[in-house]
Amino acid sequence: MPDDPLERIAKGATYGGLEWTKDKLKGLIEGHRKGTIKIVTDKETFKEMEKQRERYEYKFFIQYISNPSLCQIFQAGLTLRRFEQTNRNLDSLRTGIIEMYGSQGLHIAQFIQNGLFMKYYDIVITREKTEKAVKNNLAQFFENFDKNVTFIQETDKNEQKVKEITTKIHAHQPKTYIIFGSGAVAKKSTEITKLVKKEVSNYTLEEYSATEETTTIVKKVYFLNKES
Repeated sequence: MPDDPLERIAKGATYGGLEWTKDKLKGLIEGHRKGTIKIVTDKETFKEMEKQRERYEYKFFIQYISNPSLCQIFQAGLTLRRFEQTNRNLDSLRTGIIEMYGSQGLHIAQFIQNGLFMKYYDIVITREKTEKAVKNNLAQFFENFDKNVTFIQETDKNEQKVKEITTKIHAHQPKTYIIFGSGAVAKKSTEITKLVKKEVSNYTLEEYSATEETTTIVKKVYFLNKES
């Protein structure tokens, strides 16, 4: 059985600079199992995550998403963005996200980190006719995130990745499928997307490109939108 990060806290660690009694720790572990507590990390990162609650993006997000786990992941994604902008280490927070929410949780956080939520929201409101439909779209999108989004990696082989993506699109028929690549894999993401587009003729392609000011890293995002 894998080592539980919260069990390690019971052996003398602290959370947010506070010592946890056995009763408090029991509640913390129970909260972890239910997905209702904040990501356990160092005091500095904890404070930074709390600050994200005041940001417009977060307040906007929680109008549509009530799932507490997704709200915490959103906070973490905004914190990753802040850390990236200020050249701070991201590894500890990424590890905390994976330990608590798995790889899909990290992927969602990276989606938020790269400022893609509002861009996706803009696509949703052009398709859905009611606020209820918008909420349902967003909820389903995040709950099935790894079926709807691919982050291109340096080690990906173009042909294999194209087959993987097109298989997912044909199987799940998402309203929008997103392909993302940054830095060294930006060009690869473009090549893969062009090949995918040939295989999914009932999808239109929308491209977004940006360069991170502090790092000059080029980021490429492709939205494949299913035709009505």
